[in-house]
Amino acid sequence: MQNFNNYPQFSSSIIEQHHDLYEELNNVVRDFPKILRPFQSLFEDKKLKTYSPVNYFLLKRFEKYIQIWDVTNHPQDHDMDPDDQEDYLYDVWTESDFCEEFLDINSKNLNPIESSKKMLDLEEARLLDIFATHFLMGNKMSRPNLIELGEAPNCSPIVKAKTSQIELENKGEKKNLHLYNFDKEDHPIQKERITLALARIKKYSPAAFDRFFNLTTFIAPLNDEGLVSYSMQDLPEVSCINLFNRDDLDLMDDLLHENGHHHMNFYLRSNELIIEDDDDIYFSPWRRALRPIRGIYHAVFTFYFACELYADLAKNLNDFSKEEQSKIINRFMQEFYMLGYCKRYIEHALKTQKITKLGFQLMQEIFKLTNSFSELAEGLDRQYKSDLADFYEVKKYLEEQKQTYTI
Repeated sequence: MQNFNNYPQFSSSIIEQHHDLYEELNNVVRDFPKILRPFQSLFEDKKLKTYSPVNYFLLKRFEKYIQIWDVTNHPQDHDMDPDDQEDYLYDVWTESDFCEEFLDINSKNLNPIESSKKMLDLEEARLLDIFATHFLMGNKMSRPNLIELGEAPNCSPIVKAKTSQIELENKGEKKNLHLYNFDKEDHPIQKERITLALARIKKYSPAAFDRFFNLTTFIAPLNDEGLVSYSMQDLPEVSCINLFNRDDLDLMDDLLHENGHHHMNFYLRSNELIIEDDDDIYFSPWRRALRPIRGIYHAVFTFYFACELYADLAKNLNDFSKEEQSKIINRFMQEFYMLGYCKRYIEHALKTQKITKLGFQLMQEIFKLTNSFSELAEGLDRQYKSDLADFYEVKKYLEEQKQTYTI
């Protein structure tokens, strides 16, 4: 595992993964001439060979389609008996974008194999929609999609939309950050807010800005009070951010949080860190609910970046308003405490073989970095005790849960 402070060259690594996936799929695309004939031209013209978030997403989607198609039609090639085949197909579809459609179809014939054949028609249509959207001019999406990119109506997760650029500079290098333009009226305001947020991150938390510069390339605006932000593992560099219902400090936090997911996903694509299971035995201080190890592991990693951001801002409190100062110190103290709260979970997960030694090593690096803020936390606790009511309330609640949920 690379030292956390000296994270590897993510772009070169994912480009290599993209190239390997392209070569693998290029060898099998000819086996699917009837339905996915348009994809043959993309491989023949090598349009998918060059890495981009869209191309990577499409290749991953096509890879998944091939796997499901093969198990549906040729289970003998996978050493599966009928029960194993049905279990696999049931699980893969109920965990997909088409979960509701699959359950509806399967409820009528109660045969996951036959249901999967019908579901493959939907997945083929989805793939062709993505092809039309991104490689044919003027086409619009014709089928509903579960996950939308921002607020663009009736679109795929990687909708082809106009963007504007924000030029970023880091250590002598320059790149464009692309902001999707779904609302002409609000777009200039959104662009100005992101520009200001990134300027403040660069000024107060240069290490955080360095990671953002390397890992985020596209921002899609969200306008939904029920959503803060999200990103997808198979769509690197793209962050969907709520730009309407969050204040300026929240925006800085959200940009770095989703960037943290891109960072985490790099490690997950490159190494086995977690032994997946569905045991909801760890009480999450962020969700305030029992979560499996995957949820805790991701939370510890990504919320470290909030802790780091607010620690850096807390060192420059005089540059912020009184209201912002209160939020900064309370958020820092909360994140610092909650990360420490989860340390015993990670140690338990290692003992019970829910994470690998490599996964534990990464968490150790996170906790080491968190502990470097101990002196700051002690100083803020002494100096601003009367302003930390929110923090003390959270701490009291979590201490009570610790007594209720033991491991």
